[in-house]
Amino acid sequence: MGALISYTNLADSATMTNSSDGSEVLTDANVQVRQLGKVFRQTLSTASPLESVKLDFDLTTAKSISFVAILGHNVSAGTYAVDLGTSLGASDVASASGTLWQGVADDPKQQFVLLGATYSARYVRITITPTAGMSVDIGRCWIDDPFTPKIGVEFEHTIMDNSQTQQTIGQSKYSYERPRYRSSKLTFNKQ
Repeated sequence: MGALISYTNLADSATMTNSSDGSEVLTDANVQVRQLGKVFRQTLSTASPLESVKLDFDLTTAKSISFVAILGHNVSAGTYAVDLGTSLGASDVASASGTLWQGVADDPKQQFVLLGATYSARYVRITITPTAGMSVDIGRCWIDDPFTPKIGVEFEHTIMDNSQTQQTIGQSKYSYERPRYRSSKLTFNKQ
């Protein structure tokens, strides 16, 4: 299995419209904020048919899309739908749907949608429908056409902590804290 590398989030520069049911509690603009903990929250009722969260992204021009992610959601049971279209809310280019993956304990719930091909679309609609009325949180939405290197790729991700423990002449110890750094390294080997 290869690495899926996505470094451009088309959702961040898109114009977003919230056409959800229910009422907004925390601003929908939070799905375009890099902090996953700064969530968008929409309160849905138990109305029949079930109410949904619908986020529409206008990318200004048609872009290549093959991957959509819904990061940091809190829906314990429900479905998702991703629609790509030539107009707002349309699914005339492509669509995908399914049951939200629930992750594991102590892990933020995330849904990754690989569309199976690369499509050119200007509008993207992400819909989440829980099985019952609730306050739906979404930490971040990600839209891109990532790539998978075919051969000779190595990926390394580390956290560097340059903090030190010092000892005084009297044998007391104290910590000398320094900032932690994340380091990512991507190497392509010519073969």
